[in-house]
Amino acid sequence: MKRLGLWDNFLYMQKIYRKWWFWMGIVIVLVPAALYLPWYIPWKVEQWGIERLRGEEQAIWEEYEAENEALADAYRNDVYGGSTPEKTLDLFIEALEAKNYELASKYFIVEKREEALEENTLGEGGGANQYIIDAYRKGKRGSISHVDASKFTIEMYPQGERVPFSVRFLLNPFTQKWKIVEL
Repeated sequence: MKRLGLWDNFLYMQKIYRKWWFWMGIVIVLVPAALYLPWYIPWKVEQWGIERLRGEEQAIWEEYEAENEALADAYRNDVYGGSTPEKTLDLFIEALEAKNYELASKYFIVEKREEALEENTLGEGGGANQYIIDAYRKGKRGSISHVDASKFTIEMYPQGERVPFSVRFLLNPFTQKWKIVEL
């Protein structure tokens, strides 16, 4: 068996290049590739971007779920509050009168506890403390409204005033204790 040299290979390829079926095969392969690639490459780049965004959104979602689960655990373990909104308000006023501001803050919903202590709503600097106590002890209660089974509002009129302030409550679904949402 004779081995073909480089020149013989070249001559063989020249014969193939002259055949119609070779060029037809090239056209069949290259024309679709030329039409397909300008569409495919931008699409693929866009898909990579979408996958990157999907990964970022997945990380954000997982962080949200972890925060949500931590908040649910905090609500499950929250034993402060009364079985009625009025009882929670009584306990809250008693804690304010005893100047136990840490305990008073525990009658707020979990998300508002720190805010109540940090903004001096409660505490030695909180001017609202005596106002709330006086409104509760010396003022009168106005309308009491059930928004639904888990939301409740009590209006209190400080002594000698016509404008009430509201205390909004929310029922903790895990412990069935009423919590203060806002004063």
